Amino acid sequence: MSKPLQSMSFDQDIDSSNPSNVYSITCIEYDPTLPHRFMLGTEQGMMLSCNRKFKDQSEIISSIYNTQMGPVLTIQRNMFFPKLFASCSTWGVKVWSEDLSSSPMLNLISSDGYVTDAAWSNSHASFLFVTKSKGYLELWDILVKNKDPIFSFKLEGDGLICVHPMQNGDQIACGTANGCIHLLEVPQYTTFSSKHEKNMVASMIDREGKREKLLEGMTREQRIREKLPEKEENVKNIPSEEDNFYCLEDDNNINKADEFDSQFDFDEKLVEEEMDQTMPEMPFFDLQFTDTLKLVLKNNQYRHS
Repeated sequence: MSKPLQSMSFDQDIDSSNPSNVYSITCIEYDPTLPHRFMLGTEQGMMLSCNRKFKDQSEIISSIYNTQMGPVLTIQRNMFFPKLFASCSTWGVKVWSEDLSSSPMLNLISSDGYVTDAAWSNSHASFLFVTKSKGYLELWDILVKNKDPIFSFKLEGDGLICVHPMQNGDQIACGTANGCIHLLEVPQYTTFSSKHEKNMVASMIDREGKREKLLEGMTREQRIREKLPEKEENVKNIPSEEDNFYCLEDDNNINKADEFDSQFDFDEKLVEEEMDQTMPEMPFFDLQFTDTLKLVLKNNQYRHS
């Protein structure tokens, strides 16, 4: 084979033709069970989920994951859950799900040097091996502890650069910067997996997926609320129909309270004249009542006399 069968270029901006605006590939992940898909790690801290079956150049990259931790050193899928994969950078290890591209499920960070490599266990769905620049080999269990490894020991003073578990067995191989390979036998409890463990990992993936969707919904709602005050201020500045109903036709631009009250001041004399014309004076007592009253008064005078 004198030349590659296929060559692809991964530009950060598809519409840009600048050669300096391309991703610098640092690692590749390929799973034989997913023959048409592969993942790439970049120097820019991005992970690209790619598809080999594409019709247009824009269809090569299906998803982008931003690690925000510098160049990506390693990407590896979990053999029990292909949608679950781990990314390794110098500052730590992140566990991702294909369905959650906005943020990782877990951040695994320890203080014993820089991270150089990470690999899933072939016998436990929740076990992850990590090598450090200070020669430490760490074993993480994502179901038990997320802040510290469950097992850590110093193997090499010059530092470990890679780790690889055996496909079927209780041994792992670690490589050093000096060209040495350490073959280690892991504890027996790390070589057997149970259905209960797999169910717990599946539940964790489902739970984190729901949590991420909930956070996305809350973020979207918060953005909408931030835009609402501006709209409310604009609505307050617009006079309502009720306000226009009470405004005078001749004086729609009255701004002061005194000017507004002055529109309702009337001349008292004019009001009295109008009342005289419209409301005639009526006697307080009717005639029959006054005659009866006079008769009663006369009878009282006769009695006293």
